[in-house]
Amino acid sequence: MARNTRSKPTRKRNTARTPEHEPWTPWGKWQKARQERRERRRQAREARRIARQQARIRRRRRLQLLTLRPLVFVLLLLLSCSVGLIVQLVIGPPFPWVAIRDTARTVHVAQELESRQARWQSLALNHYTVEFEYIDNAGVWCGPGQIEVQDGRVVRVPDRADTHWTPPAECSRLVRQLTPDSAFGWLRGHLREYVPGQTVLNAQFNGEFGYLTWAAQSTHREETPGCCWEVTWQNVRPVLDD
Repeated sequence: MARNTRSKPTRKRNTARTPEHEPWTPWGKWQKARQERRERRRQAREARRIARQQARIRRRRRLQLLTLRPLVFVLLLLLSCSVGLIVQLVIGPPFPWVAIRDTARTVHVAQELESRQARWQSLALNHYTVEFEYIDNAGVWCGPGQIEVQDGRVVRVPDRADTHWTPPAECSRLVRQLTPDSAFGWLRGHLREYVPGQTVLNAQFNGEFGYLTWAAQSTHREETPGCCWEVTWQNVRPVLDD
């Protein structure tokens, strides 16, 4: 019987080193240190690249914001103008902010009225002259001219040839009603009749003596006779009785 002369294959020993294998020779340790340095440099370069990329993204976003803000401002401005135009067309005057301003001014006049009247009455000025003028949209025009007041009564009116006094009967009635003494109560009555958002009422007082120097009323709506007037008082001078 023939004998099998083929030899069995010999198993080779696996001499390949795994990455976890720790070199034991100086050359292997140097190689490992070199690879670690390369890896650290690679990681540092990657970190710098990521940082530059993030910086570019931040700059791009900042530029977008700088471009977007003026655009948003312009759009909001156009929107507010459009809303204002719609309010003007739909609601009409007075606008809410105008009505609030007029009401606040009228409230201020009402609060100031009491203290100014007290100041005027404290002077106890019984005989004086004052320059007076009244105009309204009904055609009444009284003055400007000087009137003389004594003990709350008008004792002298301007010469009709020297000033406006039309119509005479109405001007004579108004001049008695609108002396500096009685003008406080007259203005108080108009304050009680004030309608916010419809009428505009304003007044000014003399800072030293307290008497009314100017008062006016108008309206936001269509004017009606007698709704709008303006009165002025100027240069109050005492009259020294003999």
